[in-house]
Amino acid sequence: LAYGLPVIITRWRSLPEFFPAGYPSIVEPKDVKGLTAALLDRIGRDDSDELRQLFLERYTIERHLETLAAAIRSVGDEASLQRPEWLREGIVSAR
Repeated sequence: LAYGLPVIITRWRSLPEFFPAGYPSIVEPKDVKGLTAALLDRIGRDDSDELRQLFLERYTIERHLETLAAAIRSVGDEASLQRPEWLREGIVSAR
């Protein structure tokens, strides 16, 4: 994607999570006919500018840091909810 080249992936583990909903080149694992169809679909398609734009929107260092910060905040929020009330209120500080 970074170079505007298409990527064909399978629905294996978390790979589809890296692509937008409706990304056309996702096939089922071990689906030879689906993979063949995806390869044939990519032939002659000129969407390199769109693929490059997708990469720039989703995979910049700024976007990565925003996502990482949000994940860290969510863990912190969840952890604070699991603390005993006396610790949440600051009666006894955590070390």
